[in-house]
Amino acid sequence: MPENETTHFTTLIQFVEWVKQLVPGEYLFRGVPDETYGIQASAFRRLKSNRNFKKFVEINKSLIEDARLQGLDEKNGRELEDLEVLAELQHHGAATCLIDFSFSAQVALWFACGKDSKKTQHCNPPNGKVLAVRKDRAKFKKITPELLKKEIDYFLQDGEMARLYQWQPRYLNNRIIAQQSIFLFGHFQFEADEECIIQEGSKQDILTELREVAGITEAMLFPDFDGFARLRSEGISYIQPDTSDYRERGSELYQRGEYEQAIAYYDEAIDIDSNVAQTYFLRGLAKGENEQHEDAIADFDKAIKINPDSAESYHWRGIAKFQLRQHEDAITDFDKAININPNNAESYHWRGVSRYIFGQYQDGYEDAIADFDTAIYLNPNSAKSYYWRGLANNERGQYENALDDFSDAISLNPEHAEAYFNRGKAKGNLSQYEDAIADFNTAIRLERNNAALANYYNNRSSAKGLLGRVEEEKDDLRIALELATQAEDEDLKRLIEINLRNLS
Repeated sequence: MPENETTHFTTLIQFVEWVKQLVPGEYLFRGVPDETYGIQASAFRRLKSNRNFKKFVEINKSLIEDARLQGLDEKNGRELEDLEVLAELQHHGAATCLIDFSFSAQVALWFACGKDSKKTQHCNPPNGKVLAVRKDRAKFKKITPELLKKEIDYFLQDGEMARLYQWQPRYLNNRIIAQQSIFLFGHFQFEADEECIIQEGSKQDILTELREVAGITEAMLFPDFDGFARLRSEGISYIQPDTSDYRERGSELYQRGEYEQAIAYYDEAIDIDSNVAQTYFLRGLAKGENEQHEDAIADFDKAIKINPDSAESYHWRGIAKFQLRQHEDAITDFDKAININPNNAESYHWRGVSRYIFGQYQDGYEDAIADFDTAIYLNPNSAKSYYWRGLANNERGQYENALDDFSDAISLNPEHAEAYFNRGKAKGNLSQYEDAIADFNTAIRLERNNAALANYYNNRSSAKGLLGRVEEEKDDLRIALELATQAEDEDLKRLIEINLRNLS
């Protein structure tokens, strides 16, 4: 590709377009921080003078022999082959014949945008470069388990015997996985099939784009003890975390369910920059998960003030209000979320749930069902939307429709105890008592909550009573009474006691 055309890039989008022109899945990529660098083994670069292939072979053989003499050739109780010894040594920074490539073009781009350790701080930073090599079988022979047993001399041949190889180690460490690495080797250097230049002045912006768009950071690419220490070595200047750093830390803790710690990091991010809607939104999510619903609403309020077009903020503020039983206000927020993004099934679902609960006082079941209809249209695999539509149909006396909805919910989620229970109730309303009992049996088997179990036994007792199985009816009521007592559910306990007295 001519250098004066589309080879110099300044944005991630331009780079992605360049990659799209290559045959998908047919290329391997390597990023270097200086455009003057080619594809060259680090062991060859270590030879400062009189470089030749013979010395290249010797330096690799000597490296393996010295490692074996030091007892560094074992892992997990197994003696490593020559190539495996080199891979381990390269992992820890030694110069070998192995040349790192990646299946990921964006990982290679990250390395192309990095700093060159060989350049002093007084040098002008160079352009970076991404090299692409077609993984042609005729050009690169794949390392098989049998080939892996060969000594290093077999692979490093000059002249007519020369071959190039590609190898993915079978024991993948975290760094190899993160970097989607593969080794190419066989000669100390070879040519790329395609390449592009990354303008020096755009490197930092591209690194920012890679972090925000693809989540590619140094910590992600070096997720091991060595990488962690490397990021904190004496030669790495300490950089005060900025608002995005604190936000990222908060999000990592949020994903791990450590909500208090996540909130603390979001607090730090907001202290640095109090005008980022996303930070308030994320802190609101964490507070909601931590049962701080009033505080969550306050954060969503701030996120909406900064970004009034955020459907997500309205949606999750609606969820927080729902948790506080402010159903009318929750419906208003879901309305706004849907106006901004009419294709979010979750907003229709939760507006439907709010309308269903509010409908118990305002006769709003038809509106709730319309919302569940839309939620199911947008997401046909939503067990919860079928379940709630079933509840609404049951309330309207549409027992056949309710039965179908609960059946669909069970088909999508066979462990949904409440769906079996409510399908049993629908069947009871249709006088299908034996089938109702079968569903109550399944609900009882799946349920772990004592209060819910008490209710299930109470309803099963009614179905058995309608079939004339009075002793079984009494047995279920006694079990239900014990469970309600354990759950300290006084209302249910009184109801069960009344049912028992009526059978006396």
